[in-house]
Amino acid sequence: MNKTRVKNAFTLVELIIVVLLLFTTMYFFVFSGSSFDVKKRNNNFSLDNLKEKLINIPFSKNISFVCIEDNFDCFIEIDKEINKDTKIKNVFNTKPEVYEFNTNQIQIDFEPVKIDDIDYDVVFRYEINSDFKGKELILDTLEDKIYVYNSIYEKAKIYESISDAFEVFEKNKLEVRDAF
Repeated sequence: MNKTRVKNAFTLVELIIVVLLLFTTMYFFVFSGSSFDVKKRNNNFSLDNLKEKLINIPFSKNISFVCIEDNFDCFIEIDKEINKDTKIKNVFNTKPEVYEFNTNQIQIDFEPVKIDDIDYDVVFRYEINSDFKGKELILDTLEDKIYVYNSIYEKAKIYESISDAFEVFEKNKLEVRDAF
């Protein structure tokens, strides 16, 4: 007589796998510091990931990160239109110094920007064009970091002093000259 065995329950191995999956999922939700809110994650602008964040915002001709002297508030400017809803606070504590990224160490003065028909002095502007190339500049926050933005790096290079940034520029210039 042929006996057919009817399976009425899960095996012990199957139960252990399910329990492990449940515990690892619960552990991830409870103990990880990650946020699942996409809007909250994408709005974490900082000076070192500025270019990366700007490139991920849709634009046609250009996109800029513009900081005004009034309270050092910053805004996103898309195709020459300031979006007042993108106000970012606490980027700077003092007025930064911005230099061209070359050997001349020329400080950059920015054109004023108009928000609600009021002209504001701009203390920092980083602009990216439709080819995803940004203006090459050195940002001195006058605190503890110097940021170098150029078209090659996706993130800003960070240095401890302005002289370090210019030394690296000179070194790179000599390497390129020696290569040819």
